[in-house]
Amino acid sequence: MEPYSWDSFVDSRGRWQRVWDPSILEISQDSFAAQQISISTNPTKGTLRGLHYLEERAGEWKAVVCVQGLVQDVVVDMREESPTYKSHQSFYLDGSSNDGLLIPPGCAHGFLSLTPNTILLYIMTAPFDPDMERSLRWDDPVLNISWDLPPHVISDKDKSHGLL
Repeated sequence: MEPYSWDSFVDSRGRWQRVWDPSILEISQDSFAAQQISISTNPTKGTLRGLHYLEERAGEWKAVVCVQGLVQDVVVDMREESPTYKSHQSFYLDGSSNDGLLIPPGCAHGFLSLTPNTILLYIMTAPFDPDMERSLRWDDPVLNISWDLPPHVISDKDKSHGLL
């Protein structure tokens, strides 16, 4: 998995940037039909969201684009048949660089805001289904994720997930 960046056009009015184009990512539009588009706003540095995913059978691809601020983004492979099962990758997504990630089905995702006022755009290929929703603890010792700073804004729901 590699982050991607888009070219942008900047002038006195501000910035115009593309946030999704399957042809650039070499993905068929048939395999990535958006079912949900969401925005995450995070006013406080140190806000942690995640780690969330839908069961692999939901077939949910997720494109995550940072449009403002800087985040440490973590993806955990929860596909039982994968050679990288239960391993994670950490990325930095920077709104000033138009950075994004394309996350395959069965992989958990979470992020930590490293600056105040971060904004992330999510484009997902499956509608949310609470029966298929799964979550991992951000501090699970099995995952051993090294977060850049101690998270201090975490939802009660994210704090309550069990350990692997």
